[in-house]
Amino acid sequence: MKKFQTVYDFHQTASIPGFGYIFIIPVIVGVCIFTFNLFYGDRTGIKLGMPKRTFGMIFGIVFAGIGFSMFSAVVGASGNKYRSEKYYFESGKYKVVEGRIENFHPMPAGGHDSEHFDVNGVHFDYSSFDLADLGYNNTQADGGILKAALYVRLTYITYYERNAILKIDTLR
Repeated sequence: MKKFQTVYDFHQTASIPGFGYIFIIPVIVGVCIFTFNLFYGDRTGIKLGMPKRTFGMIFGIVFAGIGFSMFSAVVGASGNKYRSEKYYFESGKYKVVEGRIENFHPMPAGGHDSEHFDVNGVHFDYSSFDLADLGYNNTQADGGILKAALYVRLTYITYYERNAILKIDTLR
């Protein structure tokens, strides 16, 4: 009997991608601009037909609002992706394939291609740059775990004519 070890499970992935937190910086900067202008802003000068202080406060709010909108979009998209994966997994709409990875084509380090391979005639295709797609998308160039001739058991769903990997088990 083969003993497998789970090396990827969509349940264990971070719900917010790391790059999403970069959008917190404009929020903090915008709040700082607003606060500075609230307490120390020029109360006598005029800019674009309004007091400089008011202009600075409005600019700070708008700057923070744009950052917050971008952060919210990333959180919403990643949350929606996770909920979709969870729905398909919990409703039993997944399939399992086991075997050696064949026809492995790694994504080049520079991108501009996808990583793809077959396991027992089932084709898989993904890219590190396509974060909106469901399932595993960590290519070998970015430290991914899948490689040629590796014996795997993949739990996957077919989503928009693409097989999305929800769980990866390898032999111990």
